[in-house]
Amino acid sequence: MKVAICLARPKDSVFSASSLWTACWSKWAALRNKEILAKSKELPEVGYSLRLHGGGFGFQSLSPSRGQGLTGNALKMIAVLSMAIDHTFYALFDKMYISGKVPLPGLYSQEGAINTGHWIVTLQKVMRGIVGRIAFPIFCFLLVQGFTHTSNKVKYKLRLFVFALLSEIPFRLALWEELSFGVSNVLFTLLLGFISLEVLGEDWHVGFRALMIGGIAFFANALKCDYGSTGILLIILLYLAKDDRVMTVLVGVVSALALNLSVMSLLAYIPIFFYNGERGRVHKYFFYVFYPAHLIVLYIIRVAMLKN
Repeated sequence: MKVAICLARPKDSVFSASSLWTACWSKWAALRNKEILAKSKELPEVGYSLRLHGGGFGFQSLSPSRGQGLTGNALKMIAVLSMAIDHTFYALFDKMYISGKVPLPGLYSQEGAINTGHWIVTLQKVMRGIVGRIAFPIFCFLLVQGFTHTSNKVKYKLRLFVFALLSEIPFRLALWEELSFGVSNVLFTLLLGFISLEVLGEDWHVGFRALMIGGIAFFANALKCDYGSTGILLIILLYLAKDDRVMTVLVGVVSALALNLSVMSLLAYIPIFFYNGERGRVHKYFFYVFYPAHLIVLYIIRVAMLKN
């Protein structure tokens, strides 16, 4: 055996009992770590594992295995569906019935007070108050992923800007019923958030970067972008937490409680937690085209219903 040979070496040998023990232990530890690493690649779990390292314990993030979890495309579909449900209620039910343009029996009392027990109020709580709050955090999360992985940031910004302009008139007609200056669509918010991430990554003095980002947030409020400076801050926080699932969820909690976002927006972080890092199969222009298109369709439907 190798151990016996080592022990039989002359006294002047560099090998000693302690050095032999160290060498054998190091070899075993290396083989053991290699075996654990090979096995860990086969594990499908999503979450955190407790690992022993450096004489102490620590948590290490586990990503979903390939083919498991949710792709970026799946997250985008969830967000698009949530947004469409939210906009459908606002553009049709709110602008027609809750606004009083189309009388709905039992919705208002003789004194003009709304009946909170009416079915349309319950529907509003579900479509807008719960389902509709899922979309924005997911879009912000996907913007962070896009910023991190895009090969051309200039084209990414240009795409956001062009479709933000194209979507503005449909956005105002469908949701605000006017073309005058008012709330700007969410693509402008995402564009300003993207620019904020660029500023954050610049090799400038931290105070100057903070000042620049503060200016962008102020501009988002001045432009009356959807979600305004709150949206910009959420994008930055999600970017800072992008490599840690638990921190990403904590960002969601902070945004819901401290940034005045709806508590129901926390539901968005359930699918986000299961994001597997894959893009998925989807045309990159799908959302950009769907966004103004669905607003135009909702506007046409409302106009047709009001005529009838």
